[in-house]
Amino acid sequence: MCARLSCGGVIEATLAVARGEVRKAFAIVRPPGHHAEPDEHMGFCFFNNVSVAIKVMQTRTPLKRVLILDWCVPSFDC
Repeated sequence: MCARLSCGGVIEATLAVARGEVRKAFAIVRPPGHHAEPDEHMGFCFFNNVSVAIKVMQTRTPLKRVLILDWCVPSFDC
């Protein structure tokens, strides 16, 4: 349940920016999702939140090209 809520929060933030409802958004969610693989979860990451949000955004808005920059700060999460 938490993983789905986390992913949904990232989707909603992404759509709000893509639709011009807000200029920028920052989704502070747990689990972060960035370790998830297409066919397998890793750690607490069940969905790759950013990838899912971008795919939803591409299907619901005219935007198609996106740059994703992901970095991992040394911590227990990486």
